[in-house]
Amino acid sequence: MSLPKLSSPTYTTKIPSGKEVSFSPFTVKDERTLLITKESKDTKKIMRMVEEVVHSCIEDKNLIGSLSYADYEHLFINMRAKSIGELLEFTWRCEKCEKEFTTGLSTDNIGLSGEVNTDLNVILQDNIGVTVKQLGMGDVIDIIEKESKDPIAIVVGLIETVYTPEKVFKFDDFTTEEKEEFLNSLSVKNLSDITAKAQNFPKCQLKETKKCLHCGAENEIVIEGIDSFFM
Repeated sequence: MSLPKLSSPTYTTKIPSGKEVSFSPFTVKDERTLLITKESKDTKKIMRMVEEVVHSCIEDKNLIGSLSYADYEHLFINMRAKSIGELLEFTWRCEKCEKEFTTGLSTDNIGLSGEVNTDLNVILQDNIGVTVKQLGMGDVIDIIEKESKDPIAIVVGLIETVYTPEKVFKFDDFTTEEKEEFLNSLSVKNLSDITAKAQNFPKCQLKETKKCLHCGAENEIVIEGIDSFFM
């Protein structure tokens, strides 16, 4: 005879890309794994675990592969809130007296660091342009791994298509050598424009105004980055 299995409650949230997504909270197994991963203090391991947990907890598995980095952040923060609590404690250094104080921020106030940019085009010349990928968690992890080794290689992972007025070319359809040849033909400004477009994708953040417990000064507290919300 086996023990009965508990059913998980289901919640719904609207992710930054605009979809309504149903999800369940973390399980005890998830929380244990998250705590072990946090101890490693390895950003890439933390991000991979966030990706794995989100995939495990969302109801519609067809969304896997289409979620943006901001979607992952939003879902993870909401899953954490429903599992552990909506109020998160952070330590902040007062901008006036420079003393540290601890305060709570509500996950109800999740927002984005900027507007979602739907224009993913970068014009290279009058008749040639590229579209930049809407980066997912795996893309960001890949960029972190390449950043210290070959900054130019990062751009390979950012390009979705190359287009002219007559035709659109899917970048992944070409060989590594063909991609490198294309990149080597670009100007420094072209590379900078492509990178800047990707860097402008918004991130999730919590923003609230709180009084310093020491001097009473108002502080605008802004918390962002997946590490900040990781248990």
